[in-house]
Amino acid sequence: MLVLCEDNLALWNKLKLTRLTQREPEHLSVAVADVRHQLATHLDADQDLLARLEETVRLLTDPTGYEGLAPLRKRKLSKAREHLKADLGWFAERRSLDFELGEELRYANFRTSVTHALHTGANAMKAVTEVVHVSAQPKPSIGAGVSRLEHDDASATAPQTELEAHKANAGPPK
Repeated sequence: MLVLCEDNLALWNKLKLTRLTQREPEHLSVAVADVRHQLATHLDADQDLLARLEETVRLLTDPTGYEGLAPLRKRKLSKAREHLKADLGWFAERRSLDFELGEELRYANFRTSVTHALHTGANAMKAVTEVVHVSAQPKPSIGAGVSRLEHDDASATAPQTELEAHKANAGPPK
């Protein structure tokens, strides 16, 4: 659709320039500069669009290592990548753009996918074990040291009166 619209715009600009050549040749240089600017802007936008589409195709179809666990989806993924590559190649050719999606990818088979899954699971378990081990370590308590200091400060207070000493010792006053 985009290519069709841009082809129509190019034809419109050609007709416009032809009409200006015949009827208003003094305005032709300004119109040509405007058309060149439009074409350059559209070409840059198309190249940007193509680059984003290429990146999206790569993100969606590049191998993850788990494709062997779903063989039917693996076949569909390969076909979809080839169709997208052909469509993007056609678009790039029509617009004279730079395009290279790369060669055909090899997806993992069942055995490779299972090995990859086991390896990933083992690494995850190792990381979880390390986190649990570190969090289980006793940490020094700030409160324990503070309460001991408070106790030491209480015993270092002013001397007791005879009545306070009597109450504390439950002995007769002297």
